[in-house]
Amino acid sequence: MTATHEDQSPAQAAREQAQQVQEKVADQAQQAKSRVRDELDRRSTEAGQQVSSTADALRHVCDQLRSEGQEPTARLAQQASERADRSRPSPRAPLSALLPHAS
Repeated sequence: MTATHEDQSPAQAAREQAQQVQEKVADQAQQAKSRVRDELDRRSTEAGQQVSSTADALRHVCDQLRSEGQEPTARLAQQASERADRSRPSPRAPLSALLPHAS
């Protein structure tokens, strides 16, 4: 014979209700964490693409400056493009590398 809500003591009913609330909160927290991860992935991909595009543009400027005989300025553009390349996160970098406390 199964117990109904009428057969339960108030303390048992309160414990069950508290457990249900905890389960809902845990589920909602997991959903929020998933949405944050997805958004972080999307934005970090966009940022990486923008940095890559900027580095490409700087390399083009560097080539143009060299063709015009402006070697010192071309070296500055080259250094800037190299720094941009180094600052770009790897597309295969784990999320933990970008957000150490994410799990």
